[in-house]
Amino acid sequence: MIHVLLPTDYSDNAFHANLYTAGLLGVKGVLYTLVHTWYDPDPSLGTWARTGTGLHQVAVDGMQEWEKRIRGAEVFAGAMVRTEILHGPLTGVMDALAEDRHADLIAMGTLGRTGTGWMGSNAAAMVKNCRFPLLVVPSHAVSRTVRRILLADDRQGMKATDVRMLLEIATHTGAELVLGHMRRDDWEELGPEVKKANAAVLGAIPHRYVSALGKDIAETVEMLAGQEDADMIAVLHRNVGFFESLFRSSTSKSLVLNSTTPLLVLQEG
Repeated sequence: MIHVLLPTDYSDNAFHANLYTAGLLGVKGVLYTLVHTWYDPDPSLGTWARTGTGLHQVAVDGMQEWEKRIRGAEVFAGAMVRTEILHGPLTGVMDALAEDRHADLIAMGTLGRTGTGWMGSNAAAMVKNCRFPLLVVPSHAVSRTVRRILLADDRQGMKATDVRMLLEIATHTGAELVLGHMRRDDWEELGPEVKKANAAVLGAIPHRYVSALGKDIAETVEMLAGQEDADMIAVLHRNVGFFESLFRSSTSKSLVLNSTTPLLVLQEG
């Protein structure tokens, strides 16, 4: 059973991300939890006082309508769907909920109700800080069969536990994995020992390697994604190393908000 958390601000962009995710993973063997967080940043109000302001009731009413909308969508037909309404900032709430519910993936849109704001800033923050696998779906991403996934490679290899959701998606869709080797210098090559280790992790999933020279990692990743006609970009988030710059605030926001290609952020265990 795969458990997917779907945070929402009840916007069309969030709905688009939900539809994309259900179309990607299907409904067989998948539990979807719809999550709305409400937050009054006024520190002078206690939890009960905030509840009394009506914000909580607005969230409850919104979730009732949202659940109806989701269950009425064709791609969710027959799906197991639950709901959660929680108080607090999105990033912290989602991490805590994912840990408590043993979630496998968080999937969200990049833009909010107004086309910017809530979901946009939160998507960038989630990319940088989330401790669980995260799928970010741009508002202009096209729901289509995922044929090719670009996995940005940092030459350090991978563990099966770190890329579990990538393997699930590739297996479910039959997608080819293109491992994009980001070179900082002309002479850099990926060693045969790393390729051998990668092959052991990827198993029967078809894969091949490409390389590109570039010091701006975000630009190089997007360039390779376009060159390979990738339907998704996957990146392994490590705390240190060559890809650390991808998760600096301005860079991650640029990669998230300016791309039309869904981004899967995997977490190193």
